[in-house]
Amino acid sequence: MRILVPLLILMSMAGCGQRSQSESFESIRRLVCEGRHAEAIPRLEAYKGRHQSRAGLFLGKAHLGLGDLDQARKSFSDTIRDFPDSLEAHKCRYKLALLALLDGDSEAAKVQFADLSNEANGPLVAEAKAMAEYLE
Repeated sequence: MRILVPLLILMSMAGCGQRSQSESFESIRRLVCEGRHAEAIPRLEAYKGRHQSRAGLFLGKAHLGLGDLDQARKSFSDTIRDFPDSLEAHKCRYKLALLALLDGDSEAAKVQFADLSNEANGPLVAEAKAMAEYLE
């Protein structure tokens, strides 16, 4: 009986870690969407779970929200390096092209947008093509 109670407690908690990590990411994502960037950054940096590529994208967004373009650029670049074939890497490449444009380097932005527009698929291919044509 002594072993049964702890075993039942452990069994009731089985699978909770995975669910709580997902909920944890969603609560952190909400912080960024609500403009609570400074609060979200340490949580995004510490996040380890199945949404790590999304956490990298949102970390860059949080830095952008605080106006820290260098850290945003680093976060987007790190996400591309760590998750090169992910949807988030595609979005991070678009963000980096926008950052080049904000930095006043329209030539680099045009090249980055053109490269992105040549990808076979991705949610920002059309936008990247339009931006590359606009900068032409």
